Amino acid sequence: MDLAPSDDCFRDLVLLANEAALDPSKWNWFLKKMSTLAGGARVQVFSHDLRSNQPLGHFEHGYDPEFLDSYRAYYGARNSWIRQFGKLRPGRTAYGSELVADDVLESTEFYNDWVRPQEDMIGSAATILEITDRRVTAIAANIRRADRDRLEKPLHDLMQRIAPHLTQALRTAETIGRLKLENHILWTGMDPAISALFILDAQSRVRYANARGNALVDRGTIVRIDAHSRLSMSDVEANTELARRLHDDRLHGVSLSLPFFTKGTRTEHFVCRAVPLSTAEGPQPWLGSNVGEGNGYTLLILSPVAPHVPKAAHQARM
Repeated sequence: MDLAPSDDCFRDLVLLANEAALDPSKWNWFLKKMSTLAGGARVQVFSHDLRSNQPLGHFEHGYDPEFLDSYRAYYGARNSWIRQFGKLRPGRTAYGSELVADDVLESTEFYNDWVRPQEDMIGSAATILEITDRRVTAIAANIRRADRDRLEKPLHDLMQRIAPHLTQALRTAETIGRLKLENHILWTGMDPAISALFILDAQSRVRYANARGNALVDRGTIVRIDAHSRLSMSDVEANTELARRLHDDRLHGVSLSLPFFTKGTRTEHFVCRAVPLSTAEGPQPWLGSNVGEGNGYTLLILSPVAPHVPKAAHQARM
């Protein structure tokens, strides 16, 4: 029996992917449609931090909400399939059993405490849409063991077919989102051309960083990221001020953000601003979530400034 969707149904799915590039809330519609076309599979589009092994953005359809809470808190770092994503070439869809053999998966805590209690959804497929040395964005889906023989291959084929359209949608969202961020930075009175920027969620986890931000993280003299993807500033006073701003950003109606300063070496000085950022209006250059978080984030901007050098005594008298 051929379970492949008709051309009209697939065209509708592509249209929803394109709409999600412009309106992140449309990921919910896309995933619901894909689940229907895949015979009721549980489907998710997600991002995962490869350095800290922590789940980040997450849009899903069909999973038990209680299990999603435990996934974010614990099992996301123990996902046996994601640990093997290094075997995958971006754009190629793989069965879960290609990544982890069934008998190996069945011996893990992840399977026994998270996969099996959800109707033993061992049937699976996944496609990497984007990957860097820091994080991966992918689409994945799960099918009950009882339906695996009937539905897993059609799911695999549908995912392989839609993957190029999803990659394009993510690139479109990132391009438009970066331009929006640059405009937002200009609105704060700072220069996006020279600024490092970070998007932080309610737990201070880095959801997005531009190239200058990543460079600061790699140097480690100004900002640091811990094992849970949380950002902190090396300067104690600046870090205390950032924590206060993050707290204030969670309060309704707080929009004023005064600059503060941080320094690393004698020649490294930065003016900083931490301002509330809503994802309710259009795309952003990172994947958001419909699981367990609102649309509020904090935009942290660091722009280099010339350090203050006290005048020598003879210069002061001139």
